[in-house]
Parts: sequence; C-alpha cells; structure tokens
Amino acid sequence: VVDDCVKSHPLMGYTCEDFAKKWPQGKMKTEYSEGNKKTSMGDSRWYTKVRPTKGHKLHMTKGRKLAGPYTWHVKDEETKATKAAVQQFWEAPYFLNQTHLNRYEAWDAFEFWFSMPDGGAMAHADSYQEMTISAQFSGVKR
Repeated sequence: VVDDCVKSHPLMGYTCEDFAKKWPQGKMKTEYSEGNKKTSMGDSRWYTKVRPTKGHKLHMTKGRKLAGPYTWHVKDEETKATKAAVQQFWEAPYFLNQTHLNRYEAWDAFEFWFSMPDGGAMAHADSYQEMTISAQFSGVKR
C-alpha cells in the first residue's frame, strides 16, 4: 500500500462541489443503478442529494442500501476538450514518473469515483488492461 501517492497532487482537497464548479460540462455515470444513466457534473444534485442503490447481501453492509457513487471516465468517455482541460491539473504519482511510458499512461488514462457518505465503489474487476491506482482527494474512508 502506497499511502502518499497524491499527497501533493493539484486536486488534493477538491470536494465534489469543487469538481462540479471547475468542470460543469463533465458527464458521469450513475453507478449501481439501472442503465447507468449519465449525470452532468454541473447539476448539484449528485453531491447534495443521496441517490440510494440496492445493496448486496454479500457486501459488508449485509444488503443495506448504499449511497450510489458516480464515475467520471475522463480517459475514454469525455470530449477531447474536456479531457485536455482536466489533464492540465493531472499529475502521475511520483513512483510512475520514472519512465515516460508510465507517466504518459497515468496522465492519459484516469477516471474519478465520487460518493457521498455511506457509498463508494464495491469490489469489482475492470476489463482494462492497464495499471490502476485508487487515491482519495477528500473525505474519509470508513
């Protein structure tokens, strides 16, 4: 476990509201919802109103409803202009800056997960064949 990979990142401390104000044109998916509908980052409801989702009996919540998270796939689902705007604030973790290829991959292929308290990503396996880092910019994990 590397616990300092975003310690000095330009987005460290950004709240959901900060992201929404900076990139209101962003389009996110509503995770763990039927259809994974798109939500605009500029719509404040995603960070002010809990969107409950079905729980899963094998999850540590024992089936209790969760606050539905949102994913912002900047890497492969945003316009080139939006991706370029976000990349201006994106930095690869220090341990990936040792080679151009690793630094570029981290700069080019990133996504954000946003959640209110009592929510977040469930354990899952993506089909991406690339490195994955989970970093927390604000809030507290419980």
